[in-house]
Amino acid sequence: MRGTFRKNLFVVPKSVEYVKFDLINRRKTGAGVGNYEKISIPSIKDVMAGEYAFSPCPPSIGSVPIQSHLFMHSFIDPGDHIGQKSVMRLPKKVGKKLICRGPLDHDTALLYGWGIYIVEELNEEAVAYFLTVVMVIILAVTMPWSSVKQDTQGGMGIGQFALAFTALFLTMGLISMKIMMA
Repeated sequence: MRGTFRKNLFVVPKSVEYVKFDLINRRKTGAGVGNYEKISIPSIKDVMAGEYAFSPCPPSIGSVPIQSHLFMHSFIDPGDHIGQKSVMRLPKKVGKKLICRGPLDHDTALLYGWGIYIVEELNEEAVAYFLTVVMVIILAVTMPWSSVKQDTQGGMGIGQFALAFTALFLTMGLISMKIMMA
């Protein structure tokens, strides 16, 4: 479900946001999320109308059913703290599905709903591990080259090229990640 980054070890989920969103029908890609509003959960009116369900409604403490850091802890490290009560606290659509059937015209009301948006960010630990491995590999190449060939400048040139290539590779990766996550 992570889309483009489902196999990217350098991107990990960091936080969760409760969002209200509207559905729009695009000509090429079909139905999708248009605008969204952060820190939003279904109102008491929507729960009483039977469109959404969560308990307690409204939340007994705070403005969201489960705080972001607790939700992410449960998401990343599931254990015995995930149970029926946690599931009951999350807003769920009941009754009919949100389906955007045709092109939006002036007479059609916007379809809207609530959901959970998982925010992904850079995995600093994986990047640090990657850079450490690259440095060890560079040292493993440049040290023998310099000693066997008696060419310190050539060995250091290889090392500098490898470091420049690594810096360029990481920069391009970060830029493309930011573009795709925007």
